[in-house]
Formats: sequence, C-alpha cells, structure tokens
Amino acid sequence: MKLLHWTVVAICAGPLAAHAFETRLNGFISVGGGMTLSEGQEYVTDPVNFGQYTNELSIKPDTMVAIQTSSQVNDRLSATAQLVGFAGAKQFVKFANADITVDRGFDVNFEWAYVNYELLDSVDLKVGRIRMPVFYYSSSLDLGYSYNWIRPPAEVYNLFTTSLEGMSVDYDISIGDWYGTATGYYGETSGVDPETQSIVEFESILGGIIALERGSLTLRGSYSVDDNVSIVRTFYNPLVAGYVTQEFELPLTFASGSAIYDNGTVMLGSEVTSTKFKNNLNNDESAWYVTGGVRLGSFTPHVTYSSFKQKSTAADTSLVFIPGQAGIKVSDYPQDISAITAGVRWDFDIAAAIKVEYTNRTDNTAEPAILEGLWSPFGDAQVLSVSVDVVF
Repeated sequence: MKLLHWTVVAICAGPLAAHAFETRLNGFISVGGGMTLSEGQEYVTDPVNFGQYTNELSIKPDTMVAIQTSSQVNDRLSATAQLVGFAGAKQFVKFANADITVDRGFDVNFEWAYVNYELLDSVDLKVGRIRMPVFYYSSSLDLGYSYNWIRPPAEVYNLFTTSLEGMSVDYDISIGDWYGTATGYYGETSGVDPETQSIVEFESILGGIIALERGSLTLRGSYSVDDNVSIVRTFYNPLVAGYVTQEFELPLTFASGSAIYDNGTVMLGSEVTSTKFKNNLNNDESAWYVTGGVRLGSFTPHVTYSSFKQKSTAADTSLVFIPGQAGIKVSDYPQDISAITAGVRWDFDIAAAIKVEYTNRTDNTAEPAILEGLWSPFGDAQVLSVSVDVVF
C-alpha cells in the first residue's frame, strides 16, 4: 500500500517523467463537506483562499479540482503547469471604507507554471511560478490524497500565499546512508492577509531546504528571509476621525523543521515553524504539530495535536485603531490556539480515499474587551467534516 500510495502522489506532486515531445495530463479532485457543531462558530480551513465552515453544512471549503500537464521538450528541458480551482475561494475588497467579501468559487489559477532544465545529472533549475517550499507538504499541499488529514493543520499551515514567481535549484545529495535534495530558491509574490485584509508584497524571498531520507525516516529543514516585505492596510484612525491607508515595512524570516517516520504500517510525524519579524512591528509566531496513524488494511485511523502561539515582541508603535477608540498594542494580546484532530482514512480504491474527521480547537487568546470575539481570527470551534480524494 505504501509504495502504491507514494507512486500516485509522485505523479501528481512533481514533474512527470516522459519521453521527448510527449505531454502527460493528470488531475486530482477533493470533494468535502462539513460544519461546525455550535451556532456562531467559524473554522477557516484554508488561509490562502479563505475557505470557511460555519454552523450550516457546506461542501465548498474543502472542495477543489486541479489539472496538471507536463511536457518533455528534450532530454534536459521540460515544462509543467498546474491549474487549480477552489470552490470556497473568496476575495476581500475595500469599497467606501467597508470590507466586502466576493465569492470567487472555482476561479481557476495557475499554481505552477515553470520550465525545468537539467543542468547536470544531479542539478535541476526551475524558472517560473513555483510552489514556495516552506512546509513538508508544500509540493503536494493541494493533493489531499497525499496525506491522512482532510487538510493539513490550519494552526501550522497558515500562510496566505503558497507560490512565488522566481527560480529554484535542486541538487541531489547523499550523506552516508542518507539521500535527498538540497534546494535554493529566490522570487517574489503577493497576497491578501485574510486576518487584516491587508495587501502584502514579498519582493525578494531567498530560501533554502535540505530534505534527507533513510529507510522509513525523512528529515527536512527550511529557512527563508525577505527584507523587502510591504503591507498596505486601510483602517480607522480616531486621530483624524476617518479611514486612512498606510504602508508598513515588515522584513521577516521563516524557518521550519520536520521529521516523518512511515514504514507502511505506522506513521509518526512532527513539524515545527517559526516566524520572526525583524522590526518588531508584529508579534513573532511559532507553530507545531505531532501526528500519528496506523494502517489497518485499507483503513488508517489517525490523531493530531497542533498549536499556534505568538510572543509579545511587537513594539509599542504596533497599534490597531478601531472607531472611536485609541490604539491597541498588538504586543498586549498575543494569540494562543491549539487543536486536536481525530479521523480515519479509507483507501477504497487504487487512487481514491474517503476521510472523516473531527477537530476540536481551543482559542486561549486574551482579547481587548472592545473587540471580544473579533480580535483573534480563530476562536473556539468543533468541526465535523468528510471528504473524497481522487487522483485521475
């Protein structure tokens, strides 16, 4: 089962092997449904497209489809493109000083669009729109079939942009009994932070990854830095009795590390991330999860604990204004969220799986009294969801 599973994942999560001038077409689809179990609860499943469950049953947040094509131009040059549409995708628009949410369900976007050139037998160069490889599951983030969950833990996988325009270099390495890949990448990207509806521009992301395997164990570490991050935010400022638009600079570093053990029967894994803001305009953040599962024939029960915390590192000038009130110091109200997810995966066919999950999230964030229930983008929630993942 393990060999077949990862063979299917490899086909859809990376460039496809092909002969010269041959084009291959593959795709995958996830159809999910779920709801929170109490009135007033909200659960964001996807910080990129802002898919969200409420107390009404919906099939949008976890439903998506992707088509991937790969063409081998010659012995060394290939081209890969991946189109993705998310049913629950939303867009935030500022209009007349009001925040408006626009439904973009199944708008199709290029998540990947790059050419790959084999410089040497062990060195590949990619140029174009590539997946930002900051997490263990970054390359297969949209491919639900590649992991046991319906979705990766939102407390850890909480970046609101996943691709960049730039280049990367992959170098195959071996160290004793370990083998893997060292990757360096550089590029730019942009997105909208769903928490603050701010437009964020990443102008010079520079990063590196090392991933090593030995038998059933995989170790991975990544680090990236961008000293040219800008944020454009519109907010109410009582000092001028009106809305103002202001641009902030927010240079940052991001690091992650993971260890995954999978012998085909037992799967154990953990991932840790750290985000630091160099000018202390925002609170530094750390997140992690531990997960475990056991394959019993075609069934895989699993359980995961995840956590997201901020440290009170923001400077006194980091203020949030609200109508009729003075500024609130971000450093006084760091976020503190944890969640437990339990579920079961049933591989009922050669490239298809049904998943059922229950998530209980606890939000221990201390909120300003005037913004109680509005300060943290998370909040307490109990979520029941189900999905069908198919590769075709």
